[in-house]
Amino acid sequence: MRLIQHDYGKVGDNQDKKNRKPALFIFYSLALAEATLFLMERAFWEWRVRFCRLLDHVNEECELGPSGMVSIRRFFYDAYSRCVNGSIFDGLQMDMFTFATDLLASNSPDEQVIGNLARDHDNCGKIGKTRGLLSRIIDFSHAEERLLKNKNVAESQIDIVKRSLQVLKKLAATTGTTGKKLRKEISERVFTISNIRHILRYGEMHPRLQKHGIDILTSLAQESEATERIGNTGGVLKYLFDIFFTGGTREDPNKVRTAAGDALAYLALGSENNCHRILNLHVLERLVGALEDPLLRINAARILRHLCSYSDPGFSDLLKGVTAAAPTLMTPEESGISFEKANVTEAELATALFQILDKHRYPPVEFPRIRRFAIELAIWMMRDNKTDVSIFKDMEMKRVLENVLETTAEFESFNIVSGTVGLKQHRNSIHSWSKKL
Repeated sequence: MRLIQHDYGKVGDNQDKKNRKPALFIFYSLALAEATLFLMERAFWEWRVRFCRLLDHVNEECELGPSGMVSIRRFFYDAYSRCVNGSIFDGLQMDMFTFATDLLASNSPDEQVIGNLARDHDNCGKIGKTRGLLSRIIDFSHAEERLLKNKNVAESQIDIVKRSLQVLKKLAATTGTTGKKLRKEISERVFTISNIRHILRYGEMHPRLQKHGIDILTSLAQESEATERIGNTGGVLKYLFDIFFTGGTREDPNKVRTAAGDALAYLALGSENNCHRILNLHVLERLVGALEDPLLRINAARILRHLCSYSDPGFSDLLKGVTAAAPTLMTPEESGISFEKANVTEAELATALFQILDKHRYPPVEFPRIRRFAIELAIWMMRDNKTDVSIFKDMEMKRVLENVLETTAEFESFNIVSGTVGLKQHRNSIHSWSKKL
């Protein structure tokens, strides 16, 4: 009642109480203003969250799916409570990455928030630098044989493995210097490759898990050290070939086999040791046979090419059995038979190579080897073949090669370009190849 009547007690002649009324009036006004602002803020956020569906938009942008709404709400209310109970700066210092890391460290079932955040390049770097986080993610990728072969396994258990592999896949595919460091960190964890090996060996019922695991190996194979670690892990190359030749399910018969072939081609690229390991698996005949399969022929040809290019000369006798697949070992007579079998004339192939070199005067970074391949094939075609030499002369091949010499770029010396970083450098520069013509 006193507040309503503004009755703050009698002042009398007491000078100490003279300013009581204005002071209390200011105090209660500030308290009322603060309460009003708080209620207005609550009303504003209720409007934003309920009517404008703010959290739904954030969830859609992060692509977290229906299950992600629980984590989004938790993050929002945690940040809001920090602002209310502490300082507004406490809430501003929070971000989705830190929140996801805390959840992962606390064994929360919401550790899936972090997989979607790994799409951001900066967040990938943070994951690699956060102590113990990468090892924690790799631990989730472990799946026992009984889990992978159990038809009645809980979907949630498989989902945990899948999400872990998805995170590792995104981290391993990161471009630039950050990606190079992450691939090194991932491959140096002793359980990374062995966990994937289990999935390749026993995961026939889960092709999506196999596909994620294979994609991780493919990305790791961009680094020479990781390539050796993968090849040196017993059974990995064998299981990849098993999937490449006979893998897949009715649900997804092609993607897993194609991914396995791609991984094998990367693992053989520039690695003499892996080429020898592949030769010791006695798969050459099956690789040559795969050239007749439209689904497998491209990767089979890539693998055979790398075997011929990077194997020790001591294996040349063994490789003679794949002359139908390796142009570098063919005689002119054998090449003519191969062209006839493929229903392609040498003149048509020469024209295509000329057009590639003429068109790609400044080759795109996405295809750093396009001119190198064209030049290598042209050199092979003209070797001991006067007809092909004459065809290329008539096309003014010399003029095109002069342009290649003037426009060679550093990235053309690498098999792979990740962001701005070249990986797996060629033994010979494109400049030296051009001079051979």
